[in-house]
Amino acid sequence: MKRFLPLLLAVFFCAGLLRSAPAPQTAEPFHFYRPDKSWSLDCDLADFTITENALSPDLRSRDLTATLPARGLTLSAALNPARDALTAIQLRDGVLARLRQSGARLSHLKTFEKDDRAYLEYTLALRTLHGAVEERHVHVFFVYDETWIDAHMAQAAFNEPDTARFEKFFASLTINREFQPSTPDVITIGTLLFRRQQFPQAIGWLQRALDREKLKSTLPRAQTVVLIDLLARAQLNNNDRAAASATYQHGLTAVPNHPVFHYGLACIHGKAGELDDTLKHLRLALLHRGQLAPGEKLANPAGEPSFQAFLRQPRFQKVVEEFAKATPPAAI
Repeated sequence: MKRFLPLLLAVFFCAGLLRSAPAPQTAEPFHFYRPDKSWSLDCDLADFTITENALSPDLRSRDLTATLPARGLTLSAALNPARDALTAIQLRDGVLARLRQSGARLSHLKTFEKDDRAYLEYTLALRTLHGAVEERHVHVFFVYDETWIDAHMAQAAFNEPDTARFEKFFASLTINREFQPSTPDVITIGTLLFRRQQFPQAIGWLQRALDREKLKSTLPRAQTVVLIDLLARAQLNNNDRAAASATYQHGLTAVPNHPVFHYGLACIHGKAGELDDTLKHLRLALLHRGQLAPGEKLANPAGEPSFQAFLRQPRFQKVVEEFAKATPPAAI
């Protein structure tokens, strides 16, 4: 049932947990977080466009980059597991030492501390095709819940009136201890784990999203279908056919007679060698194919590994013929 993965990616990766497409931000606080923690670093990214929002393979480190090209502004933030007991001051001093070792031409250097945070300010002299440029940089470092936090803002050809933008961004950095990731974000993390074939972990995240939806439905119909199908396939890949069957059966109550769920149940019965139930769900999937998104179609069962044991069965061959003759569904 590989047919549904492209739809899944299109529906969910817009949430931006991978290296995402540029996304203009609103005045709402942006929640920057590690999936393994129960808090977020909230910040004001109004007017900025996110150009990178990346998770490490182990989901424990995260990098963010956003730009405001009209003003020559770039900001970034990083969340990394604390590898030892460094303080915010030690983190800052380590970055400064590396800058000096690199031979960077620094001026207007300033370090100071405020509350639990350590600051680093400097101007970096650069040579470009258009001549010399002085780039202004400000970093803030702090440590929270075994996490090293580094936020940074820079401006090419520093403009004094933009000082307020620097101050606004750094003042907005707050730890949100009440944070809960949105359901689309939970699904995106589960999807990422599924793609990495980390099926037990994927099941945990996807089941969390489905449990939320059972309490209160918030997802559009198409995303509900993708969530249920992906969870069931993760369960199948984790050798838990009973759980996958229960997930698809729930799908038939959440989105009645959706062909994806009937096809999934047919695959489960096919692997179990249950021809009657396999044929029943294949025919129901074909009957209700009009619920598929425009441009999508059901895969012919003849090419599905779950049904290989039935290829010489006349009754199965008849269903294969019905699939081959079926007209594409009309647009929903």
